[in-house]
This record gives sequence, structure tokens and C-alpha cells, in this order.
Amino acid sequence: PGRLQHVMLLTDGVPNINPPRGIVPMLQKVKQKMGGTLPCSVSTFGFGCDLDSDLLVELARMGCGSYAFIPDAGFVGTVFVNAVTNLLVTMASNVKLRLAPLSDASMAASGARGCEPARAAGNGIEVDLSSLQFGQSRDVLVRMALPPAWTAGSDLLEAELRYTTRDQGEPKSAAATGKLAAGLSAEDAEA
Repeated sequence: PGRLQHVMLLTDGVPNINPPRGIVPMLQKVKQKMGGTLPCSVSTFGFGCDLDSDLLVELARMGCGSYAFIPDAGFVGTVFVNAVTNLLVTMASNVKLRLAPLSDASMAASGARGCEPARAAGNGIEVDLSSLQFGQSRDVLVRMALPPAWTAGSDLLEAELRYTTRDQGEPKSAAATGKLAAGLSAEDAEA
């Protein structure tokens, strides 16, 4: 608690030893053992041109981190300054956004993405946003179907954000409901 945990995986090529079941399945197994979340985020950095970029991208995605391709020494400084800066301005980790439709509206989980694809949670969805940085916005778009009897000003969406701050290990949460802008019809909203 009180410290941001992050792994920076540096490589100059493809793996020379693989677990019998493969690297990605083994990382999935570790995540499942830990309740679906790793205790740290994982970013991957590939040096040179002989890389298994697909593997590095997948490991970073599963670790809710980022992937950086470093073709030559000229990019090292830029890539690491950006990576460390993003870590230093991280204000929360283990960020999960739960969205639930209200007023007989419905939503599809297929369109929303965070670190991992959205998953069903009750009558709504949960999106894993991994971490939040000070001064940086995060957008989540969700396709919703409005009920035929919908009227402007009705609450349509309930949102709950759960997260852990760097200074405390205890999870926190914030909740809100949302309305569609007045003067917008259900047909306009579907367009």
C-alpha cells in the first residue's frame, strides 16, 4: 500500500524459452489465481527490429500497461521519459467503472473497452480502466437503447467508479447518475 507497483519488461527479441502452455496462457492463469487482477501493471519495451511485437502488445494489454517499440538508441530517452512521466502522474490504480442502465434503457457490452473488454455485471457492464492519471481524461463510449417511453431529463445511466489511490491501500468509490441532454430525442440519440 502507498506505492504504485509496475513492471517494465525490456527485451531485444523473441523469447528463447517458453512455458509449455505458452506465455499468454500462463499470465492468464496467474491473473485468475489473483482474482482477475495482477498486483501491478506491466509495460513492455521492445528494442530493435527482431521482435515478437504481437506477444509484447498482448502482455502489455493483459497487464493493463503499454507497449513501446524502440527501433534504435535515438528513441530510448523519449520512450522512457513518457513511461516514467505517466507513472509519476498516476493517481489511482485498479480502476473499475460499472455502468448500469436506468429507466428501462439497455446497453450492449460489446462496444465498451478499457484495459480489457467490458464484461457483463448485473444488468450493466464493468470496464477495467487500469489506472487514472492526474489531468488526463478517459472516455468510455457505450451503445444504449432507449425505451420508447423515454422523456428528456430522465436518468438513463448509473455509474460507479471504484479505485485504489497511491496514498492508501483501501479501495474507494464514487457514484453518479446521468441524463441525456434536454432537447435531444431518442431518435437523435440513436443516430
